[in-house]
Amino acid sequence: MERIDRGPSRPESRRSLGNITRTGEPDVEIRKVVGSIVCTHRNGGLGHLDLRLLQDLKGQYVVATDPVDARVGDWVFVVSGSAARYAMGNAAILTDLTIGGVIDHWETEEAAAIQPTASLPARAA
Repeated sequence: MERIDRGPSRPESRRSLGNITRTGEPDVEIRKVVGSIVCTHRNGGLGHLDLRLLQDLKGQYVVATDPVDARVGDWVFVVSGSAARYAMGNAAILTDLTIGGVIDHWETEEAAAIQPTASLPARAA
């Protein structure tokens, strides 16, 4: 019997092409923390994890687990899917969106595209 190679184990619709998935969505997204979520009753797979309310640039809200102690007003990057569980440090955590880190600074595409025209002279010791 001939073995059929089915490719990576990720579903075809979410396979990554660099930074963009085949669905046209980025693998990592930037969002702003706009609040905390308090749940007195929650699924046991979430334990007592911190939950944050995030907003994207289009004004859409989502809830993410927060292992990095992000604060209201912070810009963060989030990871989704199975990577979100691993970002929590425990693949058994029931989450599909996790804050991966707090952003201190980022360059716009225009600023990143500027190339230096000449190197600076070496400084004397």
